Amino acid sequence: MSSHRIDDWDDLRFFLAALRAGSYMRAADDLRTNQTTVGRRIERLESGLGVKLFDRIGRAMRVTPAGKRLVAMAEAMEEAAGNIERDLAGHDRELSGEVTIAAPEGLASFALTQWLAQFRLRYPGITLRIRVGNKVVDLRTRDADMALQLALPSDPRAIGVKVGIFRVHPFAAPAYLDRAGVPTCLDDLAHHDLLDHLGYAHLPGFDHWRRLMADHARVVFATDSARTYLEAARAGLGIAFLPVYYARIIPELQELDLGLSVAMPLWLVSHSETNGAARVQAVFRFLRERFADPAELRFV
Repeated sequence: MSSHRIDDWDDLRFFLAALRAGSYMRAADDLRTNQTTVGRRIERLESGLGVKLFDRIGRAMRVTPAGKRLVAMAEAMEEAAGNIERDLAGHDRELSGEVTIAAPEGLASFALTQWLAQFRLRYPGITLRIRVGNKVVDLRTRDADMALQLALPSDPRAIGVKVGIFRVHPFAAPAYLDRAGVPTCLDDLAHHDLLDHLGYAHLPGFDHWRRLMADHARVVFATDSARTYLEAARAGLGIAFLPVYYARIIPELQELDLGLSVAMPLWLVSHSETNGAARVQAVFRFLRERFADPAELRFV
């Protein structure tokens, strides 16, 4: 009998996360745990299998030949586990339990959370969990039951409904414009302080903004937090590239007409194998209703 064994099949999930993230630290962020736990779980998997799965070269991490052989089998097990969970979830008819929504931080903060009180009155048995991030979520892994995102996933079993338009324009606080003047064209930005949102680096449609940030001499502030970015603009630190839907709740910011903007479809996406659950359907319908509400003009 072979001595090669896996004591905990969940260790394969940690192996795949480290492989996809490229480091234990980023894998820990994706798995919402710590780097030590990721390392310990992979060491246990290596010990059980009697092989080394990763080599470290300086700060870089490279999968070994044994690790490469394991990838396809681990992904097959991930898919099988996901199929079991989705099949069971699809037959769940109870209007109770948890539903996880993945959304960018700005949408989660300034749209979703404002709607939760109404949702709770309608469906008191359902608990909503919001997973914040700008990355496109793989719904097959059950990291979320649905997602608000700017691109449709490649999985043919994903179901996407366009719920609005995500518009981003330059804004600045009156205090900054009083001090630095109001730019009237893109060339004027050479004489202004700009604020960068690092999250835009991973979003489609932001190529012009990214080039502007790369070439600009006065990028005076950068953050990966939507809330921090907004507060920097409100404080008058400089010109920011902000979603237009903020303007409804932050009317003191002044929109700048510079010919620089992004307008992309906003999609509400679920998976055909999980959206049969009654609680998931309830959340999906509720969000579609809210985005389609005539009073909700921020996403038109």
